[in-house]
Amino acid sequence: MIDSAFFPVMPNHSGKKNAKIKNTKVISIKKIPNIIAIFITGLRYTVSKPWTSLRNIDRTQSVSYNPKDHFFKKAKAEDYLARSIYKLQEIDEKSKLIKKGHTVLDLGASPGSWSQYALKKVGHQGRVIGIDLTDVVVKAPNYTFFHDDINNLDWDHELARLKIEKFDGVISDMAPKTTGIKNTDQMRSLTLCELALDLAVKYLKPKGYFVCKLFHSDGFKDFNVKVKLHFDKVDAIKPDSTRKISKEIFIVGLGFKP
Repeated sequence: MIDSAFFPVMPNHSGKKNAKIKNTKVISIKKIPNIIAIFITGLRYTVSKPWTSLRNIDRTQSVSYNPKDHFFKKAKAEDYLARSIYKLQEIDEKSKLIKKGHTVLDLGASPGSWSQYALKKVGHQGRVIGIDLTDVVVKAPNYTFFHDDINNLDWDHELARLKIEKFDGVISDMAPKTTGIKNTDQMRSLTLCELALDLAVKYLKPKGYFVCKLFHSDGFKDFNVKVKLHFDKVDAIKPDSTRKISKEIFIVGLGFKP
């Protein structure tokens, strides 16, 4: 159907009235804003602006997200429970955090790769305490796991039972169940980080360290300021193993000030 609303009438060189335009097809889409014309080998199509990228569909997300990428395969080959182990490893290597004999609290421990890494670093003389709403399969004599909500656990009672007064480090890989609504997910992530910071402030030894995953948002700066109130040094790190499409970033606090 030829629609003069979008295309002017072509000049009539034949001298005949109402001459037909040969080899030209036009498909118009009415009442859709910002309509543009795409010309492809003599065929004219009208397409609304949101679809103008159809020729160059953004393949970056579909290509960059590979659930079985290099780090996934590496984790499997090295018997780690998840590729997230390499995020903590990079943070630890850059900031020199976990040492032999340390007692570490792992918040959001499932599936267990951070606990695995922490256990390896603290050695037999150290201890790791994990907590998550989902069980982990990590087993070690110096590992204790709580299948619980961090808000529900009686921390004073449980730590007294375990004969733990303070931690050398608090690490948190907690993340909310995402809704797909950007602001909601960011707000929930920030809430979890604030809970992790509260526990760190209450249970860290002097000069202890804090690692927390956060979905980058407008609340990042304010949270960063809060962390700086309690630590000598604060860094924001995005490990190389973090997927390119991910908005997560890790706040690292060094030198806890009680």
